[in-house]
Amino acid sequence: MINIFQKKYLDLFTEYGYGINCISDIISGLGYHSLVARSSKEAKEAALDVIEQLFNNDIIYVLHWGLSQEALKNKITVIKDGIPHIMYEDENQEKLKNKNISIQEAMTVIKLQWFEGAKYEDFFGMTTFFYKDWYMEKLKELNIGVNTDWDWFSNDIVPKIKNWSKERNCNQKEINVNES
Repeated sequence: MINIFQKKYLDLFTEYGYGINCISDIISGLGYHSLVARSSKEAKEAALDVIEQLFNNDIIYVLHWGLSQEALKNKITVIKDGIPHIMYEDENQEKLKNKNISIQEAMTVIKLQWFEGAKYEDFFGMTTFFYKDWYMEKLKELNIGVNTDWDWFSNDIVPKIKNWSKERNCNQKEINVNES
């Protein structure tokens, strides 16, 4: 497991770097820049680990489940007996509003989307993310912006982010499908 709260991963914690909007941003934030590196098993495992940690620390939410999996719009993936299953919803996306799914279920959806050999452009059709409102407010309180001293941010702020999450008493087990 990667310790994401290190200064070298500052891009995971600000929208002014690579950010976390799509999986390719997360891969870049981890230092995988070449096309070959982005498609590696190592990059995928690292990025999935990071996404799960960001969920567990209540820093991100799913902005969109992905165009490449348009069918997921009315489905939820669940784990039964250790096997991923897709459960079809009878009604439209409205039924998913305010529905909680486990982080493991969300991770299963992301893993199912992320096919072997995915290229840079493929990631734009997969699940996208954004920072939770509480986190963006915290950055706003610190006047984090485009002109931030990023050395200061990486040295002083990134290591504190985990404590912010703990202060919120976060050790998320579920995510709300439509929550920001």
